Amino acid sequence: MVLAPILAFSLLYVATVRRPSVAAAIDPLPPDSGLSVVTLNMAKETDSTRIIRELRDTPPLGRADILLLQEVAPHVAAEMAGAFGMHLGQGRGTTPGENELAILARPPLTNVQILRLPQYDLGFHTRHRFAIAATAMTPEGPVRVYNAHLDTRLNAADRLAQIAPVLDAAATDKAPTLIGGDFNSNNFYWLGHVLPLLSLQPQTVRVWKAMTARGFRSTLSPGTGTFDYLGMHLDWIWARGVQVGTSTVYPLRFSDHHALCTRVALSRSEQAGPESPNRKRN
Repeated sequence: MVLAPILAFSLLYVATVRRPSVAAAIDPLPPDSGLSVVTLNMAKETDSTRIIRELRDTPPLGRADILLLQEVAPHVAAEMAGAFGMHLGQGRGTTPGENELAILARPPLTNVQILRLPQYDLGFHTRHRFAIAATAMTPEGPVRVYNAHLDTRLNAADRLAQIAPVLDAAATDKAPTLIGGDFNSNNFYWLGHVLPLLSLQPQTVRVWKAMTARGFRSTLSPGTGTFDYLGMHLDWIWARGVQVGTSTVYPLRFSDHHALCTRVALSRSEQAGPESPNRKRN
């Protein structure tokens, strides 16, 4: 009887402990080469001073070249852009403070667009989802960047349908392309968009297979957690037409999501094929 609560506590600790997680690179990049891209759900934090201080205390985040932000207040995005000397592309949803998105970049941003995503009747807390796209004019050439935030209470088929407008738009891009954001790829089957049941196949694996089938690559395996609870992998950075380097996950105090940082380089396209989604990286 004594062992049961000890085991339960141990499992809870493993599921919720906050620590950096590093995924091995497919194509190793020289140190400090290429672009550093970060995606982060801001969890509606409105204290920009706190945010900026914590990002600066984590140099790979404070020195990022491109930031993809979800649930970010407009004034926070603007103050971050000023503090880090970055250009700002921004979009607002119909529910202020909940599904607002921003792209911050050190290179200039052009052709900023909003893409409306399919809406699902979730029974409650239904939102009008969208993605924001922009072209970052890097010294090595233009890079098309997409930032999206998908619904939580969706099953895999609906989740892939919700991101489909982004993939369709990206299919027409001639420039190298990055797609990132909070995909909310939890490992549940949602009954009636309300009741979560354990799923036989994790949604992360379905997302991995669908994105790699469209020619995108990630160096963060589906088994790597990006969220404080249950080790869920909700956040992604996908790349096409670039060399993909190491991905690192950084827990932060102001958000229950972890910052995902991936390095990419435009110097040459990737050569190796995608790895198995079942490979666990530590």
